[in-house]
Amino acid sequence: MGERERWGTRVGLILAMAGNAVGLGNFLRFPVQAAQNGGGAFMIPYFFCFLLLGIPLMWVEWSIGRHGGRYGHSSTPGMMERLWRHPLAKYAGVLGLFMPLVVMVYYTYIESWSLGYAMFSATGRYWGASAFEPMRAFLHSYQGYAPDMTDPAVAGAGLHYFTSVWPAYALFALTLGTNVWILSKGVSGGIEAIAKIAMPTLFLFAFVLVIRVLTLGTPDPSIPDASVAAGMGFVWNPVPEALTNPNVWLAAAGQVDFDRLVEQAEKTTEGWEPGQVQRSFPPVTPHADRQSLLKPSSTQQYVVQIGPGPDAEDEDRFAAQLLATVIGDDTGSRFYWDLVETGRAEYAGMNPYEFQRTGITMSYFCCAPETTADNLQRVARIVDQVQQQAVTARELELAKNKTCSYVVRQSERPSNRLFSIGNNWVQRRQYETVEQRVAAYQRVTLDDIRRVLERFPLNLQATVTVGPLAKF
Repeated sequence: MGERERWGTRVGLILAMAGNAVGLGNFLRFPVQAAQNGGGAFMIPYFFCFLLLGIPLMWVEWSIGRHGGRYGHSSTPGMMERLWRHPLAKYAGVLGLFMPLVVMVYYTYIESWSLGYAMFSATGRYWGASAFEPMRAFLHSYQGYAPDMTDPAVAGAGLHYFTSVWPAYALFALTLGTNVWILSKGVSGGIEAIAKIAMPTLFLFAFVLVIRVLTLGTPDPSIPDASVAAGMGFVWNPVPEALTNPNVWLAAAGQVDFDRLVEQAEKTTEGWEPGQVQRSFPPVTPHADRQSLLKPSSTQQYVVQIGPGPDAEDEDRFAAQLLATVIGDDTGSRFYWDLVETGRAEYAGMNPYEFQRTGITMSYFCCAPETTADNLQRVARIVDQVQQQAVTARELELAKNKTCSYVVRQSERPSNRLFSIGNNWVQRRQYETVEQRVAAYQRVTLDDIRRVLERFPLNLQATVTVGPLAKF
């Protein structure tokens, strides 16, 4: 039997282990988890779980590896056979080979995304795409999603960056080939050698990124609260109330070890008994009212209008969504062409929101304070026109295409699809396929739109503004 490979230096081993620990999860997933779970409140359970879960599990893994190495085993089947004297032990150890292989395929594709973004950033492929919609369009185009080119806003904005998915495949093949080549060099000549170069480079880039973030100040002057100082305060000033939320602790545990997160969630919920919740649903009477909340530090005026809408069990919810798409979608809608495209508003939109036994239709826009009154008149004029004349057949057709393509694209992400299934089951006790949802939108007619307008008048809305204006 040939001599087993060994680490060449202690520094190489430490850097390789650091690369294993400080991975994509900490650069990409950690900021999202911290932001969604209370910022500073998340850091406390995170460090707690790091000390009680992360470090002990690392010691366990190292101990298993060293124990197996004493008997010449370099893979989990052999190590498990030495730990557990049972015929099934080595077969259980196969999981230690299969699971890293699955994770490797997933991570390699994410690696190729990072490589692609680095290349396209260096070449200026998506320079100027600083807003959410252009960046999402860039990613979807890179992934091979075809945009709705019938939408003038999409076709005219140049949001179709790639003509095929082959750039993504090519970068994936390049990344996979590079990984295979490095691994073929062995532990010392491959993994250790690249760790000695890649990890210092990673730390250097992280340092540069920190300096860049700390010197951003307030990136968008129109949103003074979105500053670096406010962000640092959010991360390092814990909110004690959030520590009583078990979801924060689950998220922190998952950031350290996702497998343990699943086990902890199962143990927490296995004893829950299903039951019926009795709730009262008093009738809601919509009324037109106006209120202004003064905020002198704001450089823009934020306007929200809320009116009645279909509830979560109402079949007219599909027609209401298409109607809102025609009026207030973020690209190619009546609000967009009259307010956003002309520069009168920073953004403008309309969306229905469905709840149990009730629903709302929300319109909103943000603009310079001096244009608020004029924009309110324009919104009222658009709403009155739709209330009287409904929408055209062409507008309804475009709204169907846009909405159905969005439903299909969203369903291709497992998290989105699971959320949709869960929400539909909780609200209606139904399992709804993507095809059924698309068909429901396709069945909507102009008569359905008119019925929604009769049941839920758009011009019966309460208006609230926030900004430097005391009156509007």
